[in-house]
Amino acid sequence: MVGSTRSKKKSEEYLRQRENGFNLTGVHQERLPQYNALLDRNLRHHFESRPLQNHLNELGLIDQRGRIVDLDKQKSKLFIIDQEFKLAEEAERKKQREEEELRRRVQMKRHDALHDARQREKLLQLKEEKKIAREIVQAAKGYNTVEAQEDNAATLSAGETALSEMNAAFASCLSLVCPPIQYPPHCRFNPVRDAADTAEIEARLEEFFLHAKQLEQLFLNDTTETLSSLSLESSTDVEVDADTAAGRQQQNELELEILNLEMELAEKTDLIDKYTDVVRGWEGKFKRLDHRMSPDRE
Repeated sequence: MVGSTRSKKKSEEYLRQRENGFNLTGVHQERLPQYNALLDRNLRHHFESRPLQNHLNELGLIDQRGRIVDLDKQKSKLFIIDQEFKLAEEAERKKQREEEELRRRVQMKRHDALHDARQREKLLQLKEEKKIAREIVQAAKGYNTVEAQEDNAATLSAGETALSEMNAAFASCLSLVCPPIQYPPHCRFNPVRDAADTAEIEARLEEFFLHAKQLEQLFLNDTTETLSSLSLESSTDVEVDADTAAGRQQQNELELEILNLEMELAEKTDLIDKYTDVVRGWEGKFKRLDHRMSPDRE
């Protein structure tokens, strides 16, 4: 037992001394030889394969003739090639940024053009609405003055009376179809609320056209009576010629007056149709607004 412990101690001491004498400083100072598989003669048959040579040519390890390219000796050329690649990539990125900036500017110009077009359209629409409202107010004021002059004048003919009645009927139609007060779009106001207002509009329009027909009939009757009286009262040839010329002149004047009245009637009819379309458009807008705000929709 004692001998075994002594031998164990001796072996440990021997290993310790041997370990202290072991040194690798000289080994670390020596460099391992550099190995290049392309220069290995044992692999010559392996590198004679055509697909492998094409692959090595694509990698840049050999040239097209099969000669080995020494990368350590071609560092300057590799640096130039690397710089050319970097410059090409930078130029590509710059070109892409310029294209994106140009595309963004074109989009902004398109949006600005659309916005300007919408603004101009709204401005023209507002100007048209103001012009229509101004015409309505001027027409109402003009026809009111005509009514006042009709009350003050005592010696008016039947034709002038019918004309004033027609103007009054037209003014009443305008005042009902398109009131001079312009309400904003968000105001829930409808000029024509129910069928009663629509019926009143139709009645006033019928009254207006009835007065127009009466006026035209009065002018025609007056012209007929004038011509008949001229034909009956003519006694001599000279008087007949003079009266005929005067009758023709008066007939031409009456026909011209009738044409002017017909033109005015057509203009007023177009104006009534235009304002009726405006009222119908507002009717549709207010109906859609009421439908959106109705609690049944929720």
